[in-house]
Amino acid sequence: MPDALPVRTGRHHVRRVAGGLAWVTAGDLAGKGAALAFTAMAITRLPVELFGVFAALQAGALLAAAIWDLGSAQLLTREIAAGRLSAETAVWRVVRIRGLGLIPWATVLVGVAIVANVHSSDAAIAVVATFAGSAAYSIALLPLAVLRGTRRFREVSFITMGSRWLTVILGAIGVTFFSAHALVVLLAAWAIGESLVLISAALVTRSRGWFRSMEKQLGMRRSLPFSMTSILQIAYNRFDLILVAALATAGQLGAYATASRLQDALLIVPSSVATVAFTHAAQLSASDPNDPAATRRLAIRLVALSVGLSSAMALAIAILAPWIFSAVLPSYVGAVFPTQIICLSIPLIGCTAPVAAIVAARGRPGIVTIAVAVAFGVVVISDVLLVPGFQAVGAATAATVRELGVVLVLFLGARRVGLLPSRLAAQPQAV
Repeated sequence: MPDALPVRTGRHHVRRVAGGLAWVTAGDLAGKGAALAFTAMAITRLPVELFGVFAALQAGALLAAAIWDLGSAQLLTREIAAGRLSAETAVWRVVRIRGLGLIPWATVLVGVAIVANVHSSDAAIAVVATFAGSAAYSIALLPLAVLRGTRRFREVSFITMGSRWLTVILGAIGVTFFSAHALVVLLAAWAIGESLVLISAALVTRSRGWFRSMEKQLGMRRSLPFSMTSILQIAYNRFDLILVAALATAGQLGAYATASRLQDALLIVPSSVATVAFTHAAQLSASDPNDPAATRRLAIRLVALSVGLSSAMALAIAILAPWIFSAVLPSYVGAVFPTQIICLSIPLIGCTAPVAAIVAARGRPGIVTIAVAVAFGVVVISDVLLVPGFQAVGAATAATVRELGVVLVLFLGARRVGLLPSRLAAQPQAV
């Protein structure tokens, strides 16, 4: 078995966590900034109806990518971080696992293209660009997983933020010269950006020499919990756009899509904290799986940081939303109230994201799967009940309510892995 990555406690470990968090946050901040700039470009260049189509196609592309991945990327990160896996052969076994998801990936993309109902002379090209972007995004998850598992957060940050901003530049150039074909240009720029992420991550991974002989096999059985979790996470966070496309008017879809994209931008802190939490919790669990005390301290610090910063950001956006839309995007003023509603979900996600990462890293990814499945069920039922009558406001309400289910399930799961020890366990037994 390969030697595990060094696990340290105390001040050194705190510095390693802080350093990793700083790089992940910087990369996510730059990446989210690029995504926000790209979304703003799409909002200003596309009519409300076409922006809804653009958002639905991207949401379907990410959902299909998660189905194709089948949880293999997250499993790679955990096994490498825990020191149980370091192998070129492992990647080839992951490729074999992914073969099972290829047909469902294509099926989902075809279904999304039909539901999005692209009424454009460039519809075929738009669908091809969506397929290409989804494929590149899904494949790039593997080399990025290797880099995260070896704690190379700096390389991941440079790769993602560089490619995302290049996407913005390509999109800006494209819509300037081909404004009549803005939908296709933006989707093509996104696909090129994801392809650059794939190429850059693969080159960095190989140049570092992190592929060695495999000593622990990967199989579908080990990746299944991560597969279900990753698919459901994308589904409950993106499938509602597809559902809203079928239940709401095109204008209301555009309003909700705008609020949903702002929610994505506000997730920078929870997602950054979760990325660092997953890697370091896997290392701590491997060093001493029967004593979660160090992991518990890590969880408390990261949850407090995540909730505090994400709540402040959400409050600021909720207060400034009326001014932002009325002054900058008057045609999207209908997105103000949905945005304010959806901001209520950000503190909840700030709490659950690091907890979910730590629970999965400690060998209980099935608990996270249950939490996300509950959230997915809640959002589907809520959308069906609320969207026909309340349109974008109903969709935003459903997107907020779903997080309550995640909080409940993860609270129970955290007790099971020792992050929240029960009072009974802490009391000495009577003699």
